Amino acid sequence: MPQDYSDRPRAVRYVVGCIGAAKAAAGYSAQPGPLRAGATPMPDPQPRRLDAERLAAVGVRTVHLAAVVALGAALLGAPLPAAAAAAATVASGLLLLAMDLRAARVRLVELAGVVVLLKLAAVAWVGFSATGAALALPVFWVLLVASSFSAHLPKGVRHWRPGSTRARPSSAGRPG
Repeated sequence: MPQDYSDRPRAVRYVVGCIGAAKAAAGYSAQPGPLRAGATPMPDPQPRRLDAERLAAVGVRTVHLAAVVALGAALLGAPLPAAAAAAATVASGLLLLAMDLRAARVRLVELAGVVVLLKLAAVAWVGFSATGAALALPVFWVLLVASSFSAHLPKGVRHWRPGSTRARPSSAGRPG
């Protein structure tokens, strides 16, 4: 038995009526269970296509994580060139930043953007300067913890603009 929408506002009744008319015109059954005579079953959902941009972002993020691991391993004494690992970390980090800027997921004037720029500068300093190399291991651990912490802050805090009086509130109930 169809649901009664007579107690709903006029706009809701109109939309429900349009949806029902469109389904009937397409030959879809409004009744659950066996199809009525002449009705067409709903088509199977198509598998989602993997978006090329998302695939590229996952690939670059994977390279970035591998470069960070290589840098940490080199700093802990593995026979890897720390400068090459630092270069890969900075290059992949810059590429991730460019992709996030293009997609408007981060802005350089917000806390998240400032943190990313500081992390990239610190990795370059550790990887390519003698004074940075002397402090490389403690700086690496501070960057690792700061990266994890800053990436999981609430959305309103990550997108706070320095100089602003307060963080943007996050939508209630939505993970940020």
